[in-house]
Amino acid sequence: MKRLAPSFAGVAGALFLLANLGLWAFHSLNGPREILRSTPLGLAADPRTAGETVEEAARSPWEDRLLAVVITRGDPAVQRIEHSGFQLAYFEPWEQARWTAHHLSSAMDFGRQKRTNDFRSDPAVNSGSAVAADYSLSGYDRGHLVPAQDLSWSAASMSQSFYFSNVSPQDPSLNRGPWRAVENEVRGLLDTASDLYVVTGPVMNPDAASIGNNRVAVPEFFFKAVLAHSKGGTPPWTAFCYLLPNSPQARSISDPVHSIDAIETLTGLDLYSALPDDLELRVEAQAWKWQGEKGPGR
Repeated sequence: MKRLAPSFAGVAGALFLLANLGLWAFHSLNGPREILRSTPLGLAADPRTAGETVEEAARSPWEDRLLAVVITRGDPAVQRIEHSGFQLAYFEPWEQARWTAHHLSSAMDFGRQKRTNDFRSDPAVNSGSAVAADYSLSGYDRGHLVPAQDLSWSAASMSQSFYFSNVSPQDPSLNRGPWRAVENEVRGLLDTASDLYVVTGPVMNPDAASIGNNRVAVPEFFFKAVLAHSKGGTPPWTAFCYLLPNSPQARSISDPVHSIDAIETLTGLDLYSALPDDLELRVEAQAWKWQGEKGPGR
């Protein structure tokens, strides 16, 4: 499969460590660092004290479309695919998903299905997805974008999570450490939140290395955006995003996390665009995390 140049620019680079503020230590690259320098990563005004409230009501029609309206700017090669329990936008030039999206609910019975480990090509990808041989002896793990454990409430969903369309080359120290910790932490938010809308994907350097005969691109970073809803919470909606380097430097999860606005600037995606405009503007400027029973906090 012929490799094409990635269609969006400005995503090569890294953040630098501000240890006392708990930010990530990234390698010095070009691109993302400059983008993030010009994008406020600080917290927006707290809507709990800014005189703005979101009225609690019955489930709104737009809630059912939150994950269906991820807008991918300028990527004609993207193929949107619906699988059991999640969806994705497959990007042929990278031989992996541009993004994945899934919904988590406190009503889901996680752990009903055991991990299947049946990694395989995705038959729904028109151009053909990556294959097992691409990852063999590459030095990279077959890292899930949508975690298998998030789909363990369904046999079909669990099995389909092992399609290579939902897999990306991850540094072993990231996949087995901080990335797994992020996945566990997100599920843990359901102790307080009733619903989570999660969008995950790679952040690619235009000069990305590749693995295998199909030349699967190796990401520089991975992001995981979370929109959390807590019925009766104050505020009821909040959002934030993890951003982790695909390198051995990713040793732990650290605060503060990033705003959705910052990640949209970095990736060229438009997340959660089905939200009402006033709510979208508010929550996407935030960089809160959920603090157990305390709900959203800084």
